[in-house]
Amino acid sequence: MVETYPAEYYGWMFSTPLKGKGKKENRKAVAGELLGWAEATGVKLAGELARVIEEGFTDGDDAFDAVVGLLGIISVLLDKRKSGEPRRKPIRTIEGWILGQNATPSERHR
Repeated sequence: MVETYPAEYYGWMFSTPLKGKGKKENRKAVAGELLGWAEATGVKLAGELARVIEEGFTDGDDAFDAVVGLLGIISVLLDKRKSGEPRRKPIRTIEGWILGQNATPSERHR
């Protein structure tokens, strides 16, 4: 079981910072990058999902985050992104981590 944090993925999924996911125009502005990611990785999106992405997730930012989170998971599964497991066992087995998140500076040196 893993945890995802869509905001963690914005930085490596989008070429420019997302200027507020709460606005449909901002979600629509990154639609091309989401669709381009799918095409570049060979992931075939259902027509309805592609339409929702193109329209900027008219149902709101929860749907946007759900799709970004799923694409982040797929990125790790396709080896496009490291999974980011911490080296320290207590963090791996008790505390947990965000899938695809870079290790903290202290974790990199252990």
